[in-house]
Amino acid sequence: MRTLLLIICLLVFYNNSSSQDKSVEFVNNLNSYGLTYIHETNLTSLGGKPEGTLSYDDVIGSAFWDDKWQKAIIVCGQNKIFTVQKVKLNLYSNDVYYIDDKGRQLVVSNVVNKVLFYSDEDSTKPSAVFEKFSSLEGADNTGFYQSLNAGNTKLLKLTTVKIESGLDPLLGKTIHRFSSKYHYSIYFNNTVNTIYKLNKDNILKLINPADEIKSWLKTNNNQLKNEAQVITFFEYYNASIK
Repeated sequence: MRTLLLIICLLVFYNNSSSQDKSVEFVNNLNSYGLTYIHETNLTSLGGKPEGTLSYDDVIGSAFWDDKWQKAIIVCGQNKIFTVQKVKLNLYSNDVYYIDDKGRQLVVSNVVNKVLFYSDEDSTKPSAVFEKFSSLEGADNTGFYQSLNAGNTKLLKLTTVKIESGLDPLLGKTIHRFSSKYHYSIYFNNTVNTIYKLNKDNILKLINPADEIKSWLKTNNNQLKNEAQVITFFEYYNASIK
């Protein structure tokens, strides 16, 4: 019996230590995003509220970026940072949903500036980053942009979710469903610039890179036609101008 109790204690200690180590890893990784932060350990300070009477039960589809709960770092005003194990981002309301230490589902609005999601498989870097640029020229005032790469020049993706309603003649009743659309922007020189189509002309006109960087595009047959090509280029571009 004494041996069994010792094993249980060791397992509890290991699990707690592992969780704390991951939290430290999460916060340390924010250094690459140029943040000076205050790590808040009390989730009560986040100020989440119950979601109230709002329900999407009669709406087809999803309002969330991902329906799965994921661990995340939530960055608020004054660079206060909260490490939370279960977080979802509502792109319809632009609210952040989370499960607190007592198992309650809460919602926080307005005060969140950035959310960094982490996968269970890799806790060393974010799997997705969403942030607001409401104070910058050209930016949407309320929505979360997904930053598709790190650095001073970034490809941003803003997804807008709405509820559309229409009569279904087969069912004889009005059906509500979520619909989404997105557009790209480029964060450059501390401004957010909407790009209506990803292509070489639109992107190079904005950032006006040096000739050797243009040569890199030609050598690598990169036409800047899609997300993957633009991300690869911006990663090279950011590294080249340091």
